[in-house]
Amino acid sequence: DLFKNNPYSDLGRYSPLSREEELQLYRRIRKGDIKARNKLVEGNLRFAITIARGYEGRGVLLKDLISAANWGLITAAEKFDATRGYKFISYAVWWVRQSIQSTFSSQDSVRKPTNCIEDLNKIQRAIKQSPRLSSRIIDFNSYLDVLDIAEEMGISPRRVERALSSAGNRTLSLDYSNEAENRPPLYNKLADPSPSLDDSFDKKELKEKIGALVETLEDERERTVITLYYGLNSQDPLTLGQIGKRFGVTRERIRQIRNNAFKEFKKRSNRDQLNSLEDFIKN
Repeated sequence: DLFKNNPYSDLGRYSPLSREEELQLYRRIRKGDIKARNKLVEGNLRFAITIARGYEGRGVLLKDLISAANWGLITAAEKFDATRGYKFISYAVWWVRQSIQSTFSSQDSVRKPTNCIEDLNKIQRAIKQSPRLSSRIIDFNSYLDVLDIAEEMGISPRRVERALSSAGNRTLSLDYSNEAENRPPLYNKLADPSPSLDDSFDKKELKEKIGALVETLEDERERTVITLYYGLNSQDPLTLGQIGKRFGVTRERIRQIRNNAFKEFKKRSNRDQLNSLEDFIKN
């Protein structure tokens, strides 16, 4: 077990993998090659440890966090589809976090920060008191629903995500649905407690893919709102309210335009483009 003693002692043996190497390993993994799976995992151990370290100080030992992160990598390696065009770590990040969070869920002794408990209570009240939110089933794995909750409460999506994460398995007293197993929920990408991994993500390529995706929108308003909302014009992202003020319309109207754009994305886009958008959206 690599993490049995010092989790950092053997990392020098493992080099990052190129996309071509990942594709070759993927083909071998599809044929049941366990050695290929292990090599894909080993090439991303630094990444897993970086993520695990971001969860330190929350009541779980680092070695247990790293072990959970390792299992997340293994799961991701078995489900990864290199033909979709994105790098393994772009896909694996959700599985690593999911595995780590399940460790917290299984430890009843882990204390939730007081401010997160307060925010969870506020989230419940906001949903129940809001006609717009209470009239539908809220999916806490849905990026748009997390954004809607944040807008309703007047707080950042990052803060909503942090409160939901503190709930472990997110068993609030409200119903929610689950997304498809192989599609990493966007809400898990809203906040990353780990340090920046700029060397792991090809931002330029992602922006090019997303730019092409936005260009598929026929409605100029939708293109403009998405561009401003995600800062695709090299400017800081704007909130729904800020965009509304700029164009003299309500925040709700901008929300409708944004949601319509996402519906169009699903109609017009291929899986690679949608995954590129998911990779890019990190609050």
